[in-house]
Amino acid sequence: MSIGQIDSGKVHSVVYGAGKYAEILYHRFELAGRSDEIAYFLVSDLNGTDATLHGKSIFVFDEKKNDLADKNVIIAMSERQSCAVLESLREVPVLSLMVMSSEENRFRNADLKVLETYSLCAVREKDSFYNRCIVPRVSIVVPVYNSQKFLKQCMDSLVSQTLHDIEVICVDDGSTDESSKILDDYASRDGRIRVIHKSNSGYGNSINVGAKAARGKYIGIVESDDYVARNMFERLYLAAEENDLDMVKAECYFCWDNINYRLPRHVTKMNAYYNQVLTDADRDLFFGFFMNTWSGIYRRNFLEEYGIVHHETPGASFQDNGFWLQTMFHAQKAMWLTDKLYYYRQDNENASVRGDAKAYEMSDEFNWAEEKLGKQGVESANRYYLDYFRLLRNKGNLLRISDEKKREFYPRMVDDYKKYGVVLSDYPSDAINQLFQSHKRNRDWCNMELLAFKSLEGWYKGFMSDPDLFVQRIIENKKQVVSRIEQAKRVYIVGTNPLAQRVMRIIYNMGLFSRIAAFIGCGVIEDSCLATIPVLSAYDPDIDLDGSLAIVGADRNTTDYQRYVQILDVLKAENRMESEDITDNFYWIF
Repeated sequence: MSIGQIDSGKVHSVVYGAGKYAEILYHRFELAGRSDEIAYFLVSDLNGTDATLHGKSIFVFDEKKNDLADKNVIIAMSERQSCAVLESLREVPVLSLMVMSSEENRFRNADLKVLETYSLCAVREKDSFYNRCIVPRVSIVVPVYNSQKFLKQCMDSLVSQTLHDIEVICVDDGSTDESSKILDDYASRDGRIRVIHKSNSGYGNSINVGAKAARGKYIGIVESDDYVARNMFERLYLAAEENDLDMVKAECYFCWDNINYRLPRHVTKMNAYYNQVLTDADRDLFFGFFMNTWSGIYRRNFLEEYGIVHHETPGASFQDNGFWLQTMFHAQKAMWLTDKLYYYRQDNENASVRGDAKAYEMSDEFNWAEEKLGKQGVESANRYYLDYFRLLRNKGNLLRISDEKKREFYPRMVDDYKKYGVVLSDYPSDAINQLFQSHKRNRDWCNMELLAFKSLEGWYKGFMSDPDLFVQRIIENKKQVVSRIEQAKRVYIVGTNPLAQRVMRIIYNMGLFSRIAAFIGCGVIEDSCLATIPVLSAYDPDIDLDGSLAIVGADRNTTDYQRYVQILDVLKAENRMESEDITDNFYWIF
């Protein structure tokens, strides 16, 4: 802000400070021919300070604090001193508050050349000014589009953060519901909240706009239909500062609040690598943690140094994948915490992951990421995880999209496998065994990492043997599963283990959750209810298998599977379904 932006002649300005910063400010007024508009200078105490400066009186603040209601108060001090002054001014009525600042915070000498690099920043409300002129520790970007149903819960979780020195930048992407009004209301009550209203241009652009406006040392992202723990950003900030990290992430809960169900997301194979600083030498580990962009914070200078941004394509989805890949390939120091601090909503019907119409967006995102990483200097030889995740996402995408889109999409999968599939056979064994033999990785991690590559390789071998037939079988299997669930009087899921719960979640996504009558517990029953579904012992008299469908919630060739089958034999359950019939043909995250 320039001197010319201060209303001329209408009010007088009072300068808080009488040192070199005040001298700089006075000269700026003088150069503008408006030095007479400075009424006087203020100091906290005189302590030998002259009684005048450039012919203007210098007063002690306590003597004049009741005389400022019609004055512009301009703070001209160092950043540390300004913070203390701002605190003293919070309860003092003033017409407006301004602070003299330098973007690079390097006041040197009061000469005219230096003056050109300085600016004045000002806002209307005092609380808003107080929060904005102190550089926030964390800037939280919240992209918003028609989120009115969940937005208040999200915002309440942010304004109640135990880390007070934050700014919340809400980017309203042309919402047509009440989201804009909700955001403006929060901003009017909390000066740390900034709202940017813009025409609809997509998720990626919204994040980039918010990140560009961010002033904090670190940047976080919170989806507007999610919410966070009160201590999330304090915990992340302290970890980042103590360990000088480029990024740090927490764990999360997957949340279905409408059925009272929360599922903690934890990657077992990474147990030995949580809560410790990982460096460039550990980059292969980065890709083992749960993929997301919103459970952590990123050092702003790190993002700017590498030009890390979101892909901007109006109407597209999955634009967090490219951002995630960039951070994984460029971070030099990172940490993943075991604290579960983010609540990732799964019961929002408008979430992109639930849409089945967009077939190519995920593949296009990886094409963009590959090009972006190339421009950023990531050598193709080091991009095997990019190729692996491209193939993995293609598989998930095929299961996610509508059956009508599957036949349209699978030719691209064929092309991608021909181009990138070599990573599944050439990379894993030698590279992973070398990591183990050099003692850089433990045996559990190596075994599970190798299994992940080989499992995906096996799936693609089946797919590539006859893609058209493979896809046709998926479509037919899906129809059969849905038909059997719909025709059954009720559905019982045998077991309450992670696989049994995965089956339940897939049925939820089918829209057939109400068909599930109960889980059948096959051991000690710790909870009588899971996701509002009763958990019954195997021989509970309320179990009625007549006309019902029993789904075995265990993998074949496991002891649990054999035990569950024996129980169903005793119960004389004739109508049975394997869990693989569901998990092999329907989309799921974990």
